[in-house]
Amino acid sequence: MLYRDGLTREGIVVDVIIVGAGPVGLSLALGLARAGKSVVVLEKDPGLHTTSRAPIIWPRTQEILADLGVMDRFESASIILKQFTMWNADSNHKLISLPISELKDQTHFPQILILPQHKTEALLYEALKAYPSVQVHFAHEVTGLSQDSESVRVRYATNGTSESEMVASYVVGCDGAHSAIRAALGLELDGITYPLMAALADVKLPYNDPNWVFPRLSVKDVPVVAVQIELGEWRLILPFTQDESITMDERVRLSVKNLFHQADYSLIWQSEFKLHQRISPQFALGRVALAGDAAHLNSPVGGQGMNSGIQDGALLCTALVKAIDTRNPALLQPNAEMRHAKINFGVNQFTNILTRVVMLSKGRYMPWVLRILNLVLKIPSLRQKFLMKLTMLGD
Repeated sequence: MLYRDGLTREGIVVDVIIVGAGPVGLSLALGLARAGKSVVVLEKDPGLHTTSRAPIIWPRTQEILADLGVMDRFESASIILKQFTMWNADSNHKLISLPISELKDQTHFPQILILPQHKTEALLYEALKAYPSVQVHFAHEVTGLSQDSESVRVRYATNGTSESEMVASYVVGCDGAHSAIRAALGLELDGITYPLMAALADVKLPYNDPNWVFPRLSVKDVPVVAVQIELGEWRLILPFTQDESITMDERVRLSVKNLFHQADYSLIWQSEFKLHQRISPQFALGRVALAGDAAHLNSPVGGQGMNSGIQDGALLCTALVKAIDTRNPALLQPNAEMRHAKINFGVNQFTNILTRVVMLSKGRYMPWVLRILNLVLKIPSLRQKFLMKLTMLGD
C-alpha cells in the first residue's frame, strides 16, 4: 500500500515509482492514477520548473491529454492556432501556410496549442491532486536502484541528507538526458551530436501588435524564428550560436530589431545547448523502464521533443497497467521494443531531416526552402502526408 505520511519509512511498497516530475513523468503518473494504480513521483529539484522550454503541443499529444481528462484546462490556458503560417519578417510576406484544420477527419483536435512547458507541468500537477493514490515529492534525488524478480528498490536522498530506500513493483526513469535511472541500468544514449550550437531566448516586448503573424522568420543579420508563447512574450529560436564573433546578447538584440522593428525588450530567460539525435539501445530492463529524454533525444527542430516524450509515456502506461494487473513484468519488453522502433524510425528520422535542411548554408536558405515547400504542398496528397507527420498523427 501507499503510505500517506511521507517517505521516511523503509519498505514502502507502491505500484510504480516515477523518477522525474517533468511533462513525461507527470502525464504518466496521471495515466496510472486514472487506472487505479499507486504512484510516487520523485523529483530532485525543489519544485516545478519555472521556464517555458517546449511550448508547442501537437494534435496527437492533445488526444492523450483528452484521454487524461485535462484537455479543457489546456485549451483554456493556451494560444490556439488552426493554421500554421511562417512569416518572413525581412520581406514582410508569407513563406508557407499549413491548414492544420484540414486534419479534422483524422483527429478531434485539428489545432496547435502554444503553452509554455512550465504551465503544462503545473496543469498536470494540479490534476494529480485529485488522486490520493499519487504522491509527488520534490528535493528527492535518486542515488541508485536494485531489482529482483519481485520488486525494485530505489535509494534516494532528501535535500542532500542521508539516503533512504523505497520499494515498488516497477520503476520508470523520466529524469531527462542525464538520467540517473538509465545510468543505474548501465545504458547510454547512442547516436550523433550535430556540429552546431543553438539557443533559446524568451523576451517580453513593450509593444505587441495583435496582427503579427507567427512563427516569424528573419535571416537578415542572424537566423532566428520567433513564436509568441504568451501575450507580449516571444520565444526566439537561434541556431548557429557557435559563431563566437556575435555574442548572445547581440544576437537577441538583432533578432528583436529585425523581427519586430523594436529596440526595447526585456530578457526573461535564455539557454544555449548542443543538438543531438540519440537513443538508448533498450527502453526497459526487467522491472525498470525509460521514457522521454531518459530514453531518447531528438533535435528540437520541429518542436516534437516534449510531445514524443508524452506519447512515449502513454504507450508505456498501457503496458505497465497490464503488467501490474497480470503480475507479468515480461510485458514491458515487447512494449519497449515497439516504443524504440516508433522513436527511431519516426520522430528521430523526421527531425533529423528538418535539422539537415536548417543547416544548409547556416539557415540562410530557409526562406527559399519554405517557399519551395509551400508550392509542393499545394498538392493535396503531399500536404496531407506532411501535415500528418508534422502533427505526429502518422506512424
